Formats: sequence, structure tokens, C-alpha cells
Amino acid sequence: MDDMLRVFERDTAGLVDVRGTVIRSMGLNPTENEVLEIVEAVEEPSSTGFVSSEKLKSVVVAMLLTHEFKGRLVARDSESRILKAFEVLDREGKGYLPAEYLKELLTTMGERFSGEEITEMVNAAADPETGNVYYEEFASILATE
Repeated sequence: MDDMLRVFERDTAGLVDVRGTVIRSMGLNPTENEVLEIVEAVEEPSSTGFVSSEKLKSVVVAMLLTHEFKGRLVARDSESRILKAFEVLDREGKGYLPAEYLKELLTTMGERFSGEEITEMVNAAADPETGNVYYEEFASILATE
């Protein structure tokens, strides 16, 4: 874990940028609100966006062991669980979702994604010829990356 945190250190002072990337790179999947709560739990009184790697490590280790933060699940979903979610959305059982439909869902339901996040995801997931997201392969990517 120390090696992973060093990648995100600002300098040799042991301060880590905690805007979510470091936490997600360890296989955890907190919401943006949870990231803010994690930062709040470990940052110094004079907020800089960077926190002590030792303080962050204690919180992350606890999350890795329990898969929870303040009683809420923060671990990545399994590939099978992600696949089942896509299958629920694919009412006709075609094995894909039109990218436009997925964009609509991501902007209107649950934790809403930014336009930039949606564009990035759809560009990575949608077949360039059909504009469809073939979700079986995409579920595997979401579960592991």
C-alpha cells in the first residue's frame, strides 16, 4: 500500500492527493459524497486537498478489510452483479444498451454523473459503428479497472 500511496504523493513530505483516484485505485468505489467524507475524516484543519499518507492509510486499510466506510459499502461490485444490473435495464434481452439510453439513465437516476464522465464512459464502452454498449464485456471492465 505504501508504494501505491507514493504514486499519489505531492512531494516527499508524505502528503497524498485524495480526490478519489487513490481510493478507487485500491479497488474501492466510494461515491463523490463519500470521498468528501473520507477527506474530511483525515485532512488537517487547513485544507489543501492533500492529506497525510499515514492518516489516509489507516482509513483505507479499514475500508479494505470491511469494505465499508461509516457503515456503507464502498467495495467494487462484482462482475456478475454489474452484469445483472445491465440485464435489468435490457428489457428485451439483446445483450446491449443503446448509448443514448445509457446516457439518459446516468443523468437522471441514482448518483448523477457529470457530462465529462458520461462522455468518457460512453466513448470507452460504445461500439463506434452501432452506438451500442455491449454490456457483458463492459461489466468485466467496470469490475476490474
